[in-house]
Amino acid sequence: MDDSSRVTTKDALFIIHYINRPPAYDTASSGRSARNMQASMLHIGYYKSVVTYKADTVRSGEQHRVHVHYTLEAGKPT
Repeated sequence: MDDSSRVTTKDALFIIHYINRPPAYDTASSGRSARNMQASMLHIGYYKSVVTYKADTVRSGEQHRVHVHYTLEAGKPT
């Protein structure tokens, strides 16, 4: 499943990948992704699916990175 809070990268010379001014983390994007995942599960036949997420902040040198972990409970298919 795709995540709406994904950061896009740019390519230079086909081997160098970089992020030009990465956006700040927004919890609304993670909530929107969880709702989209739940709607996708509904459309493919899982009526009682539950999607939750947890955001962890990791420090790498002077950088603060956010890792979002999604948990999807599909339930019974119809």
